[in-house]
Amino acid sequence: MTVKYDTVLGDLRESDEYTGAGGIVDITYENLLTAIGASGLVSGQLYRITDYATVHWMVDGDDSYILDEEAKIVHTGETEPLVVLATSANTLSQDAYSATYPEDTIKYDWDITNWESLKPFYDGDTSETVTGFKGVIYRREDNINNNRCNFDFREITYRLWSIEQASWVAQAYNEGDFVQHGGNDNIYVALKAVADTAQVEIVTLTGTSGTANITGVGGLTKLVTFGDDLPDTAADFVTSFAADYLAVDIVITNVGGTIVFTANVAGTGFTQPAIANASGDLAGTVANSVLNFAVTEAPDTRADYWKLLITLSDFDSAYLSFSSTGLGVGDYTIPVLDTDDYFDRKMFGDSCTNNLFDEYFVSLPYTIFGSSCDSNTFGTGCGHNTFGADCEGNTFGTDCSTNTFGADCEGNTFGTDCGLNTFGSGCSVNTFRADCDSNTFGSYCAYNTFGSGCSANTFGSYCAYNTFGSGCSVNTFGTSCGGNTFGTDCDGNTFGTSCFNNTLPDSSYLNEFKNDVSSLDCSAFDTVEDTNVTHQISNGGNVYQTYIDDDSTPTLVITTETIGISS
Repeated sequence: MTVKYDTVLGDLRESDEYTGAGGIVDITYENLLTAIGASGLVSGQLYRITDYATVHWMVDGDDSYILDEEAKIVHTGETEPLVVLATSANTLSQDAYSATYPEDTIKYDWDITNWESLKPFYDGDTSETVTGFKGVIYRREDNINNNRCNFDFREITYRLWSIEQASWVAQAYNEGDFVQHGGNDNIYVALKAVADTAQVEIVTLTGTSGTANITGVGGLTKLVTFGDDLPDTAADFVTSFAADYLAVDIVITNVGGTIVFTANVAGTGFTQPAIANASGDLAGTVANSVLNFAVTEAPDTRADYWKLLITLSDFDSAYLSFSSTGLGVGDYTIPVLDTDDYFDRKMFGDSCTNNLFDEYFVSLPYTIFGSSCDSNTFGTGCGHNTFGADCEGNTFGTDCSTNTFGADCEGNTFGTDCGLNTFGSGCSVNTFRADCDSNTFGSYCAYNTFGSGCSANTFGSYCAYNTFGSGCSVNTFGTSCGGNTFGTDCDGNTFGTSCFNNTLPDSSYLNEFKNDVSSLDCSAFDTVEDTNVTHQISNGGNVYQTYIDDDSTPTLVITTETIGISS
């Protein structure tokens, strides 16, 4: 019995009809190169490359070489003899057959000059080929599990680095510092310098006569009496009561017709003042200027100082990064603190089936699947993605790269160029149009529809049933924010937890809705102040807004008038 090579099916089949040169010739890769160079192959002859193994340098996700004592690390896979067919005296068919994995469909190229753009095989800076190179398997299809990839997923090996951070302690931090805190192993980044901060409250006086009581601050109640004008009234109050307030560690000053209350000890807060008319029409409004902050306040209590980047328990392990520099999450990179804390693994976890990569993908995708990840489809150029367990039925357009998914992320659809997104566990059935990138999603963000150009957003847990128009970027949402609808170009917004049923029209931006604000509708912006509103802040049940008054000299106005807000 002889053997026939079927180039259509891409495997060897037993047959009595083989009419080539006869048999299979064993040859080493080195001798194969010599024969090709000398045009010494026999057309139609089958050759078994007896010493074939996938050999590559280990490369980070940022395409830098992983070094050990300054030397590039070479990974050599298991020896897997490949049978190939000579199509002329110096050419081979692209189809190959593996006796180790006889059900696999394999495409193989012996020629390094076709792969000089891939750093795992060739260093363009030094014109050096990886030691032990024996060709490239550039398409491999596991026809039992129906996993189809454009590289040797059975042997290409990745290094994953631990991104665990130092535990948070009650101390000062610099902007950009990373800490780990909470039972769920949450990793936070400091949005600004973390230091004890003195609270500042501002009472802006109004009226032309009479008296008013200021209560609450330091447990004191003090009477404001109208003088010659509002600045004189504020100055008289400071002169009369500065010592009383200092005795309870509060410093009072005045700026024009305002009275400013400042904590004498940074990090030690006080009750926000209230002002109530006693006689005449003297009254006022109250606004927080600087929130009290103490370094003893944990990251999960102060979203204005700390940003939650990722929850490690959402993922299969803390080993998530393909880069020794860290894991990119939105605009931040969580650093690798210990380059000795890593492990190496191949593409698929246990029980992964029906994952399909575009057939003409031409570089290594650097994609990792947890166990039981099934039926994901990738367009061209989708690489550097990480999936937790049980991620199924996701579809990616072209160039969707560097996404990180927790467990149980299913049924998501991505347009082209959707990359650098981070998803917690259970983020399913979301639809992304093109160019949605650099977003961070907490757990259980599901059934959302995002228009084109939605990028650099951060979504907390349980943000469901939201609809976003195109161009919505740099938004931050707290947990449990559901049922929001945003028009186009609404960016730079910050929403605290429990912000429900918000509707923002075109060009509504620079809003900052803190906790307990609900049912906001900004469609009634005054035409003069439409784009001048800088912040809308909830504090003690009231909504304070700041906007720029351009009637004369540009002035920052703090008001409790609900501009553009339906109560």
